[in-house]
Amino acid sequence: MAQVEILLVSWTGGEKYLEVLIDISGGTNYISMGSTQLLSVPYALFSANSLPGPSGATGPTGPTGTAGSGGGATGSTGPTGVNGVSGPTGVQGVTGPTGNTGAIGATGIGFTGTTGATGVQGIQGNTGPTGITTIGATGPTGATGIMGPTGPQSFGLPRVVPMPDAATFTLTPDSADENTQLNTQPTGLLTVNAPSGTPRDGQKIIFRIKSTNVQTFVWNLVFRGSTSLPLPTATSGAENTDYAIFIYNAADSKWDLIVSVFGFQSSSIVNGIIAYWKMDGNSIDMVNGHNGADANISYSNANGIINNGAGFNGLSSRIVVPQDPALSPSNLSVSFWVKPLSLPTSNNVMTIMTKRDDVSGSGGWGIELYNNGGTQSIACLGNNTGAPTSNVTYTLPLGVFTHVVVTKMSGGNAKVYVNGGFLGADNAMWAMSNLQQCPLLLVTDLLILNGSMAPLMK
Repeated sequence: MAQVEILLVSWTGGEKYLEVLIDISGGTNYISMGSTQLLSVPYALFSANSLPGPSGATGPTGPTGTAGSGGGATGSTGPTGVNGVSGPTGVQGVTGPTGNTGAIGATGIGFTGTTGATGVQGIQGNTGPTGITTIGATGPTGATGIMGPTGPQSFGLPRVVPMPDAATFTLTPDSADENTQLNTQPTGLLTVNAPSGTPRDGQKIIFRIKSTNVQTFVWNLVFRGSTSLPLPTATSGAENTDYAIFIYNAADSKWDLIVSVFGFQSSSIVNGIIAYWKMDGNSIDMVNGHNGADANISYSNANGIINNGAGFNGLSSRIVVPQDPALSPSNLSVSFWVKPLSLPTSNNVMTIMTKRDDVSGSGGWGIELYNNGGTQSIACLGNNTGAPTSNVTYTLPLGVFTHVVVTKMSGGNAKVYVNGGFLGADNAMWAMSNLQQCPLLLVTDLLILNGSMAPLMK
């Protein structure tokens, strides 16, 4: 008898038997419990191939049988019955109400990450072609506006360039419209060199000179005068100012003189003065060239009233002015400022200014500070012995400038003024004979001033 799975049984043909086997130990040693042929009636065979009929009503559950004794083995599960037809779908129920919205949850805390590194610079692309520029047509010219008022006129300042104090000079027309020179050189020659630079036709240059002493010009050949206006031969001197104007003639390569005006007098010098020593850094005569030669003189503001003054050391200081007949007039006035640091001891003198008859120093005249047996005075030397013959009593204050004026008229007495007031007259008869032999001394190395002197006029 063949054994097949129940699901593979062909129920339409052949006899069918059912055998039951059991192993009560749960193993595979089965014991047959017997076999039974499965029987069917014609109606059953028909129903196997016909449509299923409606399900009948479920019968009442039979009473539970008495449990068998001996614990027989449970039989195998029978095949699953055919599913019944599904019932119709029920009506959709009513939708229930929407529930309440839940509370919003807390916001989460996030962290911003660090910035990433900058990427590598990409390769620069090629420059694109230049676009085509189109210039539009020029618009019409606008109407001319109303002319504004004329503004203030501005003129360039002249270029005035000074030249060094020397016995020669060079005009600089490229950098100056006017060259000036303050000349304090001793009387002598003044060489005028050819102007520097590259002149232009018609260019002008002004030359202005103020000279203490007369200077004789030595002109370069490039300068040219005319029959009506020759080149000047010398300066005016005496602190006067002279002008000359030249124009460049390119055709002849000459600087032609077109204006020459000499002799503008200095307003600081009074007419009739023979000599004027300012003592402002030197012993130059500002009027007539009676310049002194200094020996151990100290010039400083402390030794002067307005600017510099001359300081004398009381031992070897002196200023020697060369002999000149003009320094021995019949009528004479001397004006000076003096600041002594000490006064002469008894029966001694300190010389301010002296002019002796001869080289030995005897005779002549002078102005001195004199201690007459303990009495200080201003004395005038007026006989041929060289000793003071008379004096005016006065004690000069130490360390303070005092203005002193001494006048002497021909045949008369010397008069002394101090700080603008008349002090007295000295009856000395100044001997003016034989004075042409010696220089004028502003203090000497034997009878000497210990102090300072400021501007001295004679």
